[in-house]
Amino acid sequence: MNYVATIFFKNQIGRDPPVHVWDPIKMQTSSILKGEHYRGISAVGFSKNGKWLASVGLDDYRTIVIWDWKKGEKLASQRGHNDKIFCLRWNPHDDDRFVTVGVKHIKFWTKAGGGMTSKQGVFGKAAGKQGKQNQMCVVFGKTADICITGGGDGCIYIWAGTTLTKKVDDAHQGPLFAITVVQDKGYVTGGKDSKVILWDPEFNKRIKIYELTNKNLAPYSRGILTEEPTAVRAVTLTRRIIVGTRGGEICEIEKDGRIRIPIQGHAEGEMWGLSTHPKKYEICTVSDDKTVRIWSLQDRRMIRFKAFQDLLRTCEYSQSGTTIAVGTKNGHFMILNEADLNIILTVQHRNQEVSDIKFSPDDRHLAVGTHDNFIDIYNVETQKRVGICKANSSYITHIDWESKGKLIMTNSGAKEQLFYEAPRGTRITSIKTTDIEKMDWFTWTGVLGLVCEGIWPPATDVTDVNSTDLTKDKKILATGDDFGLVKLFDFPVKGKFAKFKRYTGHSAHVTRVRWTYDNSYLISIGGRDVAALVWKHEHNTVVDIVPSSSQGKTTVRNVRAAPTTTAATAIPIRAERGESDDSDNTDSEEEGYDSDVQHDRSMDYNARILINPVRSTQDQQKKPRPSTTGQKPIRSKVKPSQRKINDEVALVKAALKSSIGLGFLSAAHENSSPDEVLDLENKPRGRIVDLELEHIHGYRGFDCRDNLFYLADNESIVYPAAGTCVVHHVRNCTQKFYKKHTDDIISMAVHNGEKHGNIVASGQIGENPTIHIWNAQTRETLSVLSGKHKRGVCSLSFSTSGKLLLSVGVDAPYTIAVWRWEGGINIACTIGSEERIFRALFRPNSDTHFVTVGVKHLKFWSVAGNTLVEKKALITKTEDGKRSTKMQTMLSIAFGSENRTYTGSMTGLVFIWRVNTLERTVIAHTGPIFSMFSSDNCIVTGAKDKRSLGSTRALNPVKVWDYNMENGRSIKLDLPQTDTICARSVCRNSQGKILIGLKTSDIIQVDDKSSGSRSVFLVFGHGEGQLWALSPHPTEPMFATGGYDRNLVIWDMSTKGLVVKHDMGKEIRSVSFDVEGTLLAIGFKDGQIGLVGFSKEKKELIDVDKSRERNAAITCIRFSPNKKLLVASSDNFSIDFFDIQQNKLTRIGYVTHIDDVILHIDWSMNSQYIRTSTAGYQALIFRAPIGEEVKNHEEIEKIVWDSWTSTFGDDVNGIWPKDAKKDHINCAHAVSSTIVTGDDNGAVNLFKFPCPEPGAERKTFYGHSDNVTNVRFLSNERYLVSLGGDDCCIFVWKCIAKANSDDHDDD
Repeated sequence: MNYVATIFFKNQIGRDPPVHVWDPIKMQTSSILKGEHYRGISAVGFSKNGKWLASVGLDDYRTIVIWDWKKGEKLASQRGHNDKIFCLRWNPHDDDRFVTVGVKHIKFWTKAGGGMTSKQGVFGKAAGKQGKQNQMCVVFGKTADICITGGGDGCIYIWAGTTLTKKVDDAHQGPLFAITVVQDKGYVTGGKDSKVILWDPEFNKRIKIYELTNKNLAPYSRGILTEEPTAVRAVTLTRRIIVGTRGGEICEIEKDGRIRIPIQGHAEGEMWGLSTHPKKYEICTVSDDKTVRIWSLQDRRMIRFKAFQDLLRTCEYSQSGTTIAVGTKNGHFMILNEADLNIILTVQHRNQEVSDIKFSPDDRHLAVGTHDNFIDIYNVETQKRVGICKANSSYITHIDWESKGKLIMTNSGAKEQLFYEAPRGTRITSIKTTDIEKMDWFTWTGVLGLVCEGIWPPATDVTDVNSTDLTKDKKILATGDDFGLVKLFDFPVKGKFAKFKRYTGHSAHVTRVRWTYDNSYLISIGGRDVAALVWKHEHNTVVDIVPSSSQGKTTVRNVRAAPTTTAATAIPIRAERGESDDSDNTDSEEEGYDSDVQHDRSMDYNARILINPVRSTQDQQKKPRPSTTGQKPIRSKVKPSQRKINDEVALVKAALKSSIGLGFLSAAHENSSPDEVLDLENKPRGRIVDLELEHIHGYRGFDCRDNLFYLADNESIVYPAAGTCVVHHVRNCTQKFYKKHTDDIISMAVHNGEKHGNIVASGQIGENPTIHIWNAQTRETLSVLSGKHKRGVCSLSFSTSGKLLLSVGVDAPYTIAVWRWEGGINIACTIGSEERIFRALFRPNSDTHFVTVGVKHLKFWSVAGNTLVEKKALITKTEDGKRSTKMQTMLSIAFGSENRTYTGSMTGLVFIWRVNTLERTVIAHTGPIFSMFSSDNCIVTGAKDKRSLGSTRALNPVKVWDYNMENGRSIKLDLPQTDTICARSVCRNSQGKILIGLKTSDIIQVDDKSSGSRSVFLVFGHGEGQLWALSPHPTEPMFATGGYDRNLVIWDMSTKGLVVKHDMGKEIRSVSFDVEGTLLAIGFKDGQIGLVGFSKEKKELIDVDKSRERNAAITCIRFSPNKKLLVASSDNFSIDFFDIQQNKLTRIGYVTHIDDVILHIDWSMNSQYIRTSTAGYQALIFRAPIGEEVKNHEEIEKIVWDSWTSTFGDDVNGIWPKDAKKDHINCAHAVSSTIVTGDDNGAVNLFKFPCPEPGAERKTFYGHSDNVTNVRFLSNERYLVSLGGDDCCIFVWKCIAKANSDDHDDD
């Protein structure tokens, strides 16, 4: 396969010049290499095996870099030489050797591992008296040790090894710029003397001499030489000798010596002059090469030219097309006969360059603007100056005539837009700014005024937009600027930063743009690139370029690149469409955004990042908690653990260590019910010393997508929950966990290839978010990637081979990165969009092509070395020129056969693309399509489906389609009655089973191949919103949770599933079981309190009663042990006591004189006291239900507490890290000789209880990604439950006990 390497030169320090490697047949980029050079690249060369590419920079050290160009990796770099290097050539006989030549030197290089070595060429005596000479080019001989160089003195130098062995004098008259080898026949050289010479293999004689002159041109040549002699700068050999000249021509030399010129352009200098013929498809250009050239757009060639003595700066056809006015850089101007370019008139009147020149509409007058601030008006017939416009304070930039020829409008370098009467040149000041648009202007090429206000980019000056031209129908304004861009605007362009379409192609500032007489073509010329680009203007366009960011409708027509006759392009095999890009400052989505799409679009992951993601117990905010020093300690007594203890000595030890009165212990045993005693048999013996994560309820579905996958065995699934990755075995309902992340996991990808089977990639949020690649079977970390994204990683995708990983950040602007993950190497990274990108996905059977979608964003990408190359989406149009559809916000991606791409949109449409062109759209759903998955010749779509008010239609959020997006089948989901179902992730395995991840954090499985199959819930969870409410069942291995998603849920550890879920209609802040487990008290965020009955047998929750005494969140709610009272605390610093004996809420007492919010409440065993913990670090004890505070220490010491959930006190000083902030620990629960806490670092901590000494020994367990809001042991103390606040997940930990016989060693 053939590849071409081209370089981009920009002589500006600090730029990052790339090397492009591309396929000349497919016209596709294969690799882009950058990041190692600056200023520019002077030479490139491929190795013999084609794997390596060497490049030479223009920096001070002429750095040489060797690349593995297919991978985009630098293999080695080395300083080249202190002076300029002209040429690099790789040895065709040895892959490890190459040669560089330059100013008075030649170097022989050898690649050695990760570096390279060099030897200086020895000129010696063979060089003669002149000594070292500049070496301009190099080629190799028949063996690896022989090379030939061309000298700046016109001589040929022959080298053996590193030594000069022979010199051929006067091979050319002047520098020898080019040399190439003729297979087994000799060599071809070209020099400044305009000669191309064919040599024998030993350089003993000239076999043939070809001279580049017009007399040797073939009759069928498309061009002619513009200078004789012309220097030969490049020579190559195919079936003919191909020559590049200094004058911008490419010549083909036949064997008989005839010369054909297929391509030519202007020579070195700047090109500023352009004019289009008023009646023909012809243009005139002038430049600093002192030539006037006439080009035919139809024949795509130069049809005549003429050279002059002065540098030429501007030109203009007369309205009849018979004459051409040309302005020079020294202030003169000429009028030429268009037919033969002979001079009709020369005027030498000004001393500074002519910047613009225009004939009047009737051709009677000619206006000439110069850099000495004047516009001279000449009578064309009499050839005399008849007027001077003198009011401009700076150089003239543009001149335009009014249609009747009575008025001239000028622009100047001082941002002046002035008007003059013609032909006398008297300034007119009576024209208002608002009147300019209403006037009939013959041409509009100026850049100033109200109607051009929107063409200026932000932070630019008056010199940045060089040229404009208005179509004859005055609807479209074209501009050319200093950034190499051609733009189209709707005219008039009022208001700042107007919408536009931009087109790239020039490598330097665009100096002029002009429409042809019928607006069919737009011509643009580049200053330093001396190229004229011809753009086809599509009046009734058949395609449109899709905006790449949040853009609205734009009505400017498109142009596309057409073949040109200049050096800019060769004649192509087919007309290539010019790539355009819409401006970024366009309207938002006209129909507005769906609430879930808007939620994702505006998600602020900054607010969700943990304060201390490194999981250190040392908090960054050093706010010491209040000290209890000097206060009389209150040793609180706690109800004993009800474990069966046979050893009386052990019982006494436990009582002493827990400060529990023996009398109370005995009473507790005597009063225990038979059921309680029986239940003790199931409790672990000894103290709880360790925790093991057993199960997680929940799934990150509320703000993520495409994060739910089958593993290779089709029995296990993997998904994120909080900061943990869950591997869930479907049949056994067992879970295993990957817990190496430090914050919320919001993206996931799975690769099940032969080499990399069951490999999972997971991405998290964070200031410097990490991507973990790990083995799903062993949970072993294989690689950790970071450094290219900020805030978080929202999408991941493996390439087909599994070698590459694609990631998207949630940082604005939104970055895309491609990694070689096994080596931890980032091979490419770029900004994908200014608006949110939702999904990126590699194409199947490809390691180089992928697609990204987002907010009005769709791009088709290819990995080219260490660079990402994008293609815009093309939307087809109907015959009347209107768009078949508008670009929408895209949310999901799938792939099909024949290079098709399917994208799901916000409106429920599926867009079907062939390569990057829209074929058609299909109405798939009524709401946003959040997920798509292609498998077994079908596509599964998951969307949001919402039932309208009063409607009873079935909701169909999941459908299965064939690759033609026909015959869509709805997947029936057995869900509770609801008006909205939102599927956020869908996945299908080879057995036809479909996984569906819902916004409510539930996961469902459906067997698509089994008729009549019912959906099965695999995972339940709480939806988005904080999760605070937790209460264990008093006798069963069950617990209740409530969240801001309004759901009250009862869970059963025996089934590891849900018993019943009930929508309470309000956000739930707290919950409590009564002592019998049949009644629940619910505290709501709005201050309401509710009683709900629970039936285990019927699996139902029934509303019993409601009351509202406060208007702030109920932070804690607890039943008394005797089931007669209920106590509730609220965010407005109050406590309320309720009588509940009749299952009615009757307030019988309250407390309001508290200084801070009550965080925790515990009852005494006799139900006569409550112990409260406040946010101000106060432990307050009140009599129930009267609310009188108890301050007597003797009385307090006699109280035995039914539970301990307080986070401070003398018995728990040790749970606080040193210098922890005030609210670092959120919750605690003590049983027997163990206390567990949850903190703001997402940690669950296990301590001995009591732990009065600061800095007590602990065990810490991670998995949550947000502050742990609540922890509770279940009744049998075999399990601990912890809640994550914003991660909305419920972690169930298995408790591991240690025999009490060892407790005497622990103090």
